[in-house]
Amino acid sequence: MTPGIREDPVGWALLSRESGEVVVWQAPNLPSLLSQAAAVATVVAPRGSRLRSAAGLATVVASTWWGTDELARGVNPFRRSLGAAALVVTAVGVGAALRRR
Repeated sequence: MTPGIREDPVGWALLSRESGEVVVWQAPNLPSLLSQAAAVATVVAPRGSRLRSAAGLATVVASTWWGTDELARGVNPFRRSLGAAALVVTAVGVGAALRRR
């Protein structure tokens, strides 16, 4: 049984609603792997190149995919919060990039 937020807020946030186990870290899934690979490609690609632009776009798309999936289907409130944070960070990054143009 999952503890209530008032009895044990940490347990409530970290316990999986599916298995009852504490879940902080999970093996990377496809969108997180794609996001990480695209972010690395963005850093190593030459400035101003089409490859860098494409990798940046891929990073935004994959990060948005991962964040939305975690927010909607995360196994506990902590994982859902990570998804929400990823979406906020992605939106701020896109906003900053657009202001630089």
